[in-house]
Amino acid sequence: MCLAMRAAKEGSMQLAKRYAMLAKRIAVHYNLHDKQIKNSICKGCKVPLLPDLTAVVVVSSSKRQIIYACKFCGRESKIKY
Repeated sequence: MCLAMRAAKEGSMQLAKRYAMLAKRIAVHYNLHDKQIKNSICKGCKVPLLPDLTAVVVVSSSKRQIIYACKFCGRESKIKY
């Protein structure tokens, strides 16, 4: 995931998508249940979710969740805390 985030920061979204897909494929192949990988990739367009770069982050204290909204496809993912 480190390579995907570095590529996204440099502006190469196609390379970031490729690295994210490879990280997810490796995690699935080895049956890893890593929430960091699961929550850091957009499920719609497969872009790594980075605050203020590829995602908008909203903290909802009343519902006790963090909402990540992808800037490319608009899909929201909610993580409870």
